Amino acid sequence: MPSENDLIDSHVSESQCKRAIEALCNHQLKKEQEAAETELLPAKDQHVWLIVAVKKISPTLKIKPYRM
Repeated sequence: MPSENDLIDSHVSESQCKRAIEALCNHQLKKEQEAAETELLPAKDQHVWLIVAVKKISPTLKIKPYRM
């Protein structure tokens, strides 16, 4: 079990977050390489969309996107 210092918000370990981010980036890179084989002009920028869900919904409905 991770120590209290290694946890983010007392639920998720920092090392697990880093591994998840690396896996997402590697997956995106693999997909871009596969697409570059068939496209004449490959994309210049790398875009990854991440959707974060919460267990509790706020009583006031505020749908505001946040840039990360």
